Amino acid sequence: MQTTPMPLGEKIRAVRKSKGLSQANIAHALNMSQPYVNLMERGHKNCRPEQLAIIRKFLDIENAPLLEHEAETFKDRLWIWHEMVVKDRLHEAKSMQEQLAPIMSLPYEHDLILLYTLVLALLQFKDKNTPDFKTKFEEAEAIYVPDEASAEARFLYHRCKAIRYYVDRDFKMHYSISCNYLR
Repeated sequence: MQTTPMPLGEKIRAVRKSKGLSQANIAHALNMSQPYVNLMERGHKNCRPEQLAIIRKFLDIENAPLLEHEAETFKDRLWIWHEMVVKDRLHEAKSMQEQLAPIMSLPYEHDLILLYTLVLALLQFKDKNTPDFKTKFEEAEAIYVPDEASAEARFLYHRCKAIRYYVDRDFKMHYSISCNYLR
């Protein structure tokens, strides 16, 4: 499903509101006026790179994709993380999880959030943490909308759903089968 990219100002507004912050909070961090931030969020003023860096730091989203080209790079990093999980490089995968976690602060990035949640569920499964696997998969189910999800997200969703089936039936008996299914 192709959608129109959300303008940068609207993204900043969405993150700011999701964190319960005001335009005045951002204005103070930028050492600018609140009306200027208002104009920037509405797309009437451009956000200079140095201002964007301050906003990212203030909103604690320094590693999250705000610009369109960053979203594709971020998706690529999610797939690298997925490969680490599949190949049982769990220590590296847990380290990368921390780097990718800021995606959860971007309320408008539904597909990337879904991908992140599904890979995290797989990480929990590979780490033999069945309760957390189930919890993460339930979180993914709550946000999964087939018609809006990318092909990658649908693929991972159904992979996790199959694993969930095995886990619910008999974890010990089907663990090795499920692990092979991940490969």
